[in-house]
Amino acid sequence: MFLVYHGAMQRLLISFGLLLTAIGLLWPWLSKLPFGHLPGDLRADRPDSRFSRASPP
Repeated sequence: MFLVYHGAMQRLLISFGLLLTAIGLLWPWLSKLPFGHLPGDLRADRPDSRFSRASPP
């Protein structure tokens, strides 16, 4: 059996929920950062469509 102090578990779950909410609200700006694209990735951006393909491992 696991004995967990319930106050700590509640704080952990609330903190995790707040973190996910903050990431969700900031996602439009975070997605514009250049992280997550490697030099070999194929990417084509056009006004009406967007295409991305990761480079093979």
